[in-house]
This record gives sequence, structure tokens and C-alpha cells, in this order.
Amino acid sequence: MSRYKFSLCSENCVYPGYISEKIFDCLAAGSIPVYLGAPDIDSLVPKTCFIDFREFRNYDELNKFLSSVSPERVDEYRQTIKSFLADRSNLKDIKSFVNDLTE
Repeated sequence: MSRYKFSLCSENCVYPGYISEKIFDCLAAGSIPVYLGAPDIDSLVPKTCFIDFREFRNYDELNKFLSSVSPERVDEYRQTIKSFLADRSNLKDIKSFVNDLTE
């Protein structure tokens, strides 16, 4: 996945609070997720770290957008992803999230 600028990242269902490892796999690989899933994803992952598939009417519109993303903008996404993953203050929320999943 690390060889790709973007990765389609679709959850098994669209439900508030249902967030799996999928988006974190993309982030860890340095691929910018095009996310479709939990409507409250931005409560755990900043909006600046992914592309929200819901903002596009169809795949053609998404493709036009992805094709127009400049290399500088790709670098900005990747930098915000690195910052998010490196921010140790996020660990409390992520650990709580994981604990909720495993209880």
C-alpha cells in the first residue's frame, strides 16, 4: 500500500462509531485514505488526514479530484498524517477506541 498515493478505504458498514483498522493501515503505510465508513470518523482521525468519499457523487467525480491533486498537496496530506501518528496525545483516544472494540 505504501507505493500508492491514495487507497480506497471502505468499512464493512456505515455506522457511527464503527471504525476498523482499515484507515489506520492506510495511514501507517503513508497512503492517503479515500474513506467511506463511520460518519463520525473525524472524531478520531482529523479530516486533514483523509479524503471523505461522501463528498463525491460518484467514482468519476472522485477520479477527477484525485487526478487534480498536486504533488504539493499530496505532501501536505502525508505530513499531516505523520504528525497525527506521531502525536502521542492521540494515544489515549486510540487506546480507548481499541478497548471499546475489544470489550
